[in-house]
Amino acid sequence: MGKKIGGTLLLLVTAGFYWFLTWLLSLSWNLHFGITWVNIGIISIVVLVSIAIFVYRSDQELPAWLGAGVFIPIGIFVISGIISLINSPVFSAKKYYNYVAERVTVIADNEEQSAFPNLIGSDGDTSNLPLYGSPEAIKRAETEMGKYPALGSQFELLDEDLTSQSIKNSLSYVIPLQPKSVSKWDKDQGNNGYFIIDRNTGETKFIEHSLKYTTEAPFGSSAMRKLRSFDKHSGITDISPEVDDNGVFHYVATTYDQSVMGSFKKVTGILDMNAETGEITKYGVDEIPSYVDRVYPEEFFSDYISYYGKYKHGFWNSKIGQKEVQEATESFSVVYVDGVCYYYTGWTSTGKHESSNGIIMMNSRTGEIKLYQTYGIAESKAQGVAEGKVQEKKYSAGYPLLLKVAGEETYFSIMRDQNQNLVGYAFVSYKDYTKVAVGENLKEAQNMYIKALASGSTSEVFDDSVYETKEGEIDRISNEVVEGTTLYYVQLKGSNQMYSFYSKLEPKSVFAKAGDKISIKYIKTEAEVIAATEVDLKQ
Repeated sequence: MGKKIGGTLLLLVTAGFYWFLTWLLSLSWNLHFGITWVNIGIISIVVLVSIAIFVYRSDQELPAWLGAGVFIPIGIFVISGIISLINSPVFSAKKYYNYVAERVTVIADNEEQSAFPNLIGSDGDTSNLPLYGSPEAIKRAETEMGKYPALGSQFELLDEDLTSQSIKNSLSYVIPLQPKSVSKWDKDQGNNGYFIIDRNTGETKFIEHSLKYTTEAPFGSSAMRKLRSFDKHSGITDISPEVDDNGVFHYVATTYDQSVMGSFKKVTGILDMNAETGEITKYGVDEIPSYVDRVYPEEFFSDYISYYGKYKHGFWNSKIGQKEVQEATESFSVVYVDGVCYYYTGWTSTGKHESSNGIIMMNSRTGEIKLYQTYGIAESKAQGVAEGKVQEKKYSAGYPLLLKVAGEETYFSIMRDQNQNLVGYAFVSYKDYTKVAVGENLKEAQNMYIKALASGSTSEVFDDSVYETKEGEIDRISNEVVEGTTLYYVQLKGSNQMYSFYSKLEPKSVFAKAGDKISIKYIKTEAEVIAATEVDLKQ
């Protein structure tokens, strides 16, 4: 009797152990194909092994049916593997390609349109140009936290949850707090809030907001564990913070299905959890709230464009012949254009990472993809060019973004020193890498770059329609010394526009004064301060 009770307890303990592991590791009973079969196989093994142990400890012979039963989980694994292989890119590459191709809009570079995504936005607004990256955001948040002594003793920044998103039409970083140790976690209070860092101005705010659920919280306060327990029938991605326009902090996970193609993840909606109350709402793809930027995670962007670039002519072509095989360049970024968040990266022929065949972007809310077929140097090449410009200082260039400066397609990068401190900005021409400028501030770098463009420009780069000339009397003039060269600022009578030029353009400028006649030639731009390409002082 005791042996039977012991065997029964062993069976229960084994089943309980499997459930515990499932819960602890945040595994779910996903009903999309593949995971279900694996779960069934594992359960079969657990049950059969438990019965075998029970029978063995009861001093009874092992029944023949139990031995034959071992082939059940083996068969399940074999069948699951075969079907998964059939639905993998090896046999279904064209399906993967076609599904993504339906989402792609190709914009070719021709006389009627320019295949160039101006990442500042269509209206030339520079308020969302990211002048601060994640290292600067973390440092600014740490500095701001010093204003709140009680925070520093109990909490630290949850760097892993740093995300870039639009909040009230501004591109910002969001970084929540987390307790320094499990012993300091109060499940009723949670942490005290989060930081918002404007990526354009660097303005940093601490938002006091009781977050009772975070990604790193222990036990039942784990955001991921709570989301998985809410929906056990869908595939769930990693989660990301989203802040709505009322300052409420949410954790959002994308739900997906893999029942159609084995490893292809099709988005079905999101799970949206209020991090303070723990309330969870499930939304379909057509019901997503407006404050949610990230419906399609970064991994989906990477997978989708990989399928699109590799599988146009099938799986084996991507490995052997590689006809028309394209791939993303080495990294990607998140940009905010005209109110919409995009993932953005360069596009190049496989194996050619110094040149770019275009720019590919995906709307992170809708999954729609745009491929701009424009040709120039790759991001890594632009970074190397910017670093080479100041190689004696050993600066490193951040991942560059494309924008237009003085009508020229241009890479823009943040420059940092060896301690990851922001030390300036760089501009590199997308078409001609010899045109490059690095400055300690945005205005200086932009003026130096425009000068570099103009000094070596030819009719192939700029035609006369790009230039304008203004003549008039000097109303105000001032100067400053930049790297040993005098930089002048001039405002003409009857105009609020400011122009800048270096003394080398007009040696007589040292004698210039208000009331003097002057002629200024420049490249058309909407900049606050326009850099001159030619100056003629008429005294």
